[in-house]
Amino acid sequence: MKLFSKNKEKANTPPEANKRKNELEPEKESKSSKNSLLKLSLPFITTSFLVVLLMAVGIYFISTDPVVKERKATVTKLYTDFYANLVALKLSELNKLRLSFSKQNTILDALSDTALIPTEEIRLQATIPGALSVNLFTDKNMKPDLSTSPPINFAAIDLVRRTMRQDKVYAEAHLIDERWILRFASPIGGSESKALGVLLINFEFDQYMSNMPPLEDKLGQLRLTQQFATGSATTIWQQGDAGLSKSDSSQFSYIDNNNLWKLHFIATKELEDGAYDQTFFFGIVGVFLILSAALSLLGHLLLSRLLNRDSQAFFNYINRLITRGSNPEPTYDLDIFTQMSSTLSENISHARTRLVSQAGVDDVFSGNKSGTAD
Repeated sequence: MKLFSKNKEKANTPPEANKRKNELEPEKESKSSKNSLLKLSLPFITTSFLVVLLMAVGIYFISTDPVVKERKATVTKLYTDFYANLVALKLSELNKLRLSFSKQNTILDALSDTALIPTEEIRLQATIPGALSVNLFTDKNMKPDLSTSPPINFAAIDLVRRTMRQDKVYAEAHLIDERWILRFASPIGGSESKALGVLLINFEFDQYMSNMPPLEDKLGQLRLTQQFATGSATTIWQQGDAGLSKSDSSQFSYIDNNNLWKLHFIATKELEDGAYDQTFFFGIVGVFLILSAALSLLGHLLLSRLLNRDSQAFFNYINRLITRGSNPEPTYDLDIFTQMSSTLSENISHARTRLVSQAGVDDVFSGNKSGTAD
């Protein structure tokens, strides 16, 4: 009986209805795929991705801009040249001072009578500001003397001998008892091939450099190195501390001291970052972030609106099915509600078919019965 009822129902279904059903199902499927959550969200996702991509490109462009790099290098070079010129100026002043003693009669007299040398050394020291000591040398006393302060070591004697030969000499820094001593040597009298004597002036190097303008640690580090032809570079003075934030940017400048001295400046990242206008940079980043946030908010509001509207339509559809037994399926904006509505409609239709076939009633939900009583 059940099988006969099912076959009868299928047989009574008009072919046009089946054809129309088959035509509508692809249309419904196509419409549902167009209204899926992913496709509705895709424009906002794509736009947000493009915004983030543009922001990344902007940051890369700003950080690698040749103009920015040139400004960073210019700032670093300005600091380097500024301090290098100050060191060179101080050397120039001391060179002029030592050369001014080359023809003083009292010095020439002391060199002629070595007994006068100690007295002349005391007088000269009193006339030279900041001098630790002043020494006069002739061929007779040109030897190391570790009892003096600072000691006359072999490096000092080598400088004196070269000066005695009328070689062109420059200021030199000598490490003595863990402190650097700055020494100037000047030839006194004599001929072009050999001087009558040598004047050696000694300074405390840190004291000599004490009046240099201070360099803040946040800017970078200054480093003055000395390198002879047969040796490696040695740091004889430094100021500031680049620390862990030092950049890859480093500049140096030779001091007018026979290229024995070289001033290095290592800039910090903070100084380099200040070489360009950060307001413009952060302004671009802020605009991108605001635009991305606005797009995300717009997408959220649109999806919320669609969810509220479709959920209300879905619940109304359920209520009409329960109270009326049949109702046209509404059109939804979101695919998930279309699927839920179709599944619910099919389930109710199957349940109604089973009840009709089992009980022999035309409409279970309306309460109308057909047939004769026993």
